Amino acid sequence: MVGTRGRASNKRSKKVEDDSGGRQTSVAEAEPNDSEHGFTTEAELLTSLEQSDDENVLLPAIGSLEEFFISKLQSGEVVPGVKAAEARGSANDKWLAEKYASFKVTLKGFLGKRNVGSTVQCPALNALMECARTEQPGTFSNELYGEMLRVAVTGDKLSSELVGVLVGRYLPFADVRYHTWSAVSRIAEQLVKKPAATKPAETPVEDAAMEASAEDVVRNLYDIMANTPLKFADIEVDKCIDAAESSGESAWCMPIAEEASEAPADKDKSKRKREALGGRGAGSRPRWSEQKHQKANFSKAWLTLLQLPLPEDVYKKVLSKLHVAVMPHMVTPVLLSDFLTNSVNRGGLIGMLALNGIFILVQQHGLEYPQFYDRLYTLLEPNTFRARFRKRFFDLMDIFLRSPLLPAYIAAAFVKRFARHALTAPPAGAIIAIGFIHNLLRRHPSCNVLVHRNSSHKSDASVTAKSADVIAAMSALDPFRMEDAVPAKSNALKSSLWELKALQNHMYPQVVQYCRVLEKDLSERGKTTEIAIADTTSFSYGSIMQDEMARKMKRVPLAYYKTAPKQLMELDSATPEEENSFAGWDLSFDSA
Repeated sequence: MVGTRGRASNKRSKKVEDDSGGRQTSVAEAEPNDSEHGFTTEAELLTSLEQSDDENVLLPAIGSLEEFFISKLQSGEVVPGVKAAEARGSANDKWLAEKYASFKVTLKGFLGKRNVGSTVQCPALNALMECARTEQPGTFSNELYGEMLRVAVTGDKLSSELVGVLVGRYLPFADVRYHTWSAVSRIAEQLVKKPAATKPAETPVEDAAMEASAEDVVRNLYDIMANTPLKFADIEVDKCIDAAESSGESAWCMPIAEEASEAPADKDKSKRKREALGGRGAGSRPRWSEQKHQKANFSKAWLTLLQLPLPEDVYKKVLSKLHVAVMPHMVTPVLLSDFLTNSVNRGGLIGMLALNGIFILVQQHGLEYPQFYDRLYTLLEPNTFRARFRKRFFDLMDIFLRSPLLPAYIAAAFVKRFARHALTAPPAGAIIAIGFIHNLLRRHPSCNVLVHRNSSHKSDASVTAKSADVIAAMSALDPFRMEDAVPAKSNALKSSLWELKALQNHMYPQVVQYCRVLEKDLSERGKTTEIAIADTTSFSYGSIMQDEMARKMKRVPLAYYKTAPKQLMELDSATPEEENSFAGWDLSFDSA
């Protein structure tokens, strides 16, 4: 039977012109029985597709079988599903259904499990997408597409080229975007559940067990969601043209249009057939063409994805774009509040980015979060002045503290916290802290009492000459409670900014200069402006060294050595005492 079908398909020969012009080729040359590669039957071609890893064999086999099965689907000879084919009672129909199912399984294996390159994965994706829009006329096969996407993201062979083809060629279509969000929701829900609850697979290639790690699966899902075009609009399906000429707002699988020449009885029959196949009935629209359903599916996909344990890198990416690319398109953005609240507890940059999302929800969507500034206050730790992400952190901090309507006790608490951290921060961090102090004092004149208050303990006789002892003594006598996590309980308004006096003796001249700017601002406010925090966050040890090296000096201190030094500081027992950088110092370590 198989051989007979192979000979019959060889007889089909249709003349077409190639892209270059006059030469005419026969479609029979691309049939599955192409003798050039030694294939004589569809079964042999499928066997080669399943067993071979040679691209020279796989690419022609995918193209030939795709054309063969698409033509059979269009003619109605292939019915998706073996049970549906058995219902027809024809052995040929059952054989075709079995081979078609095997063809789809093999293609899905290329996407996530088989050890093949992107040159095979991309044609396999194209073939599956053609099958998805041909199986049921006028209806996109969401089941086939969802399974295809699941195999791709849970496998360990997903390539960036494959994601690029999916994003660039198919996701601009509204129906593919809609079904992509549905598939992501289902995949994420399966990952949240226990593995035992996962539906068992029918074949080894469709094994539901993940080849990739859970973190890689989350990364794959995020890559698809992050690169999906954000287009939400009601689409007039009746005005859409075929997919080859349509814009990105139309569909990959167009609904079947009623023919004007059909008789009324034939129209009713066609209508019943479309409804039986899941197509569009008269007077109804596909769900993917309505904006409210698009946004509902988009929201569900993101909310389900955020229930998964996100890797650190994905976590930061999600929080960075959540308020820009997700919240504006969600049906109910406030549903993100639980995720953002839990993220704040992680602290650091993740906590600050999460607070940014909560800030947007409070401002634009009516979320009540009275502990906002309490959480922001606790995020201001000494390590943030040394962290790599400090620029992003303090840019957001500047946005949150920009409002002049902050209560005076909150503004004063932040002023004191910045001042205390400036004492132990590196020079770049001290400049950032002084910049915030300067701006907060300008925005909140009631906090100027911190500068003008005469502190009775600043001339305490018990304080020694060492700066560390001075700071410790002043901190002990200061009524400001640094360790308290609530600004209202910090007693900041009862304190004074004695830290600025200490910073005026800082080793780095730029810090001293910023302190002088602040002092001038308090006396001549009309001639000064706020400090741009974005400019201060660019300081680092590297930039400080570059500035010092580029600075022209009128008087240069000179040092004379009998021999040229080989390092910045000589500390060698063989070095003569008079040439040692630490002459007269005993730097030996005493274990006692």
